[in-house]
Amino acid sequence: MKKAPPPMDGTQRSELVRAHRRLSRNLTPAMAVPVISAVSAGWSRRTVSAALGIPRERAERLCALEVAELMDLPRYSRSTPFPESAVTAYRSAQAKADACRARNAAVLSGLIRSAHDAGYSYADIGQVLDTSGEWARRLAAPAPAAVPPVFPPAPVPDRPVPRGHLTEGERARMRTLAGHARQASRLPAGSTDPEQLAAALKARRASEELSAMIAAAKTRRVTWPEIDKACGYAPGSARARAKRHGYSTRPKSVPAYQPTDPGLLERAGLAPDTGAHA
Repeated sequence: MKKAPPPMDGTQRSELVRAHRRLSRNLTPAMAVPVISAVSAGWSRRTVSAALGIPRERAERLCALEVAELMDLPRYSRSTPFPESAVTAYRSAQAKADACRARNAAVLSGLIRSAHDAGYSYADIGQVLDTSGEWARRLAAPAPAAVPPVFPPAPVPDRPVPRGHLTEGERARMRTLAGHARQASRLPAGSTDPEQLAAALKARRASEELSAMIAAAKTRRVTWPEIDKACGYAPGSARARAKRHGYSTRPKSVPAYQPTDPGLLERAGLAPDTGAHA
């Protein structure tokens, strides 16, 4: 699982905001010069908009910009066509503005992708840009430009170890041990009957070996359902056994397993290894 990145610092936020503002400036004084010049020469804004092929609202916004100097255009008259020089000047300024916007879009895309790769969500980035996460994602769509390393690369998360599986031999052994371990609930208190003690010891040894096999299987990331199935258990029983035998965190409500009493071997008259895998 990826860790949440630290909050953006001032430099990171400023770089994103500045790049976004540069992209938002899609009207330039050079584009406004032919529009304002034509209007000053008596051409209506509606006529200028139609001649340049731009919306009336854009013409209004261009007229609000400040320009250093105007073009020398002929005065409006009904018999005078709209000056071609104004159209040419506007098209040239528009092309330069489009190229500049494309560069700004590439820079912003690079910054957003860099931030996203560093672990910030599009919602986080959109909040910095005062927009939505979806719009931030769309702003990252253009081919990115090379940007300064403002955002450190995100650490590569460790890949989880692949899930392991039980072998046929392990399944057969677990099923056999589980059958013997069912008789391991109690020791014959005070009994000296060798056969009874040997049977109890066999069940106890089977139970302990089964728990050790379950613990070893979990180190290979074998799933609990697979272990339950191998033992012939109901779902969750293998996990409960592992907890009781101390191979996992044991709740207070689950009694701890009491290891086999070494004196049982002497009372049964058995060697220490006898019955361990019977």
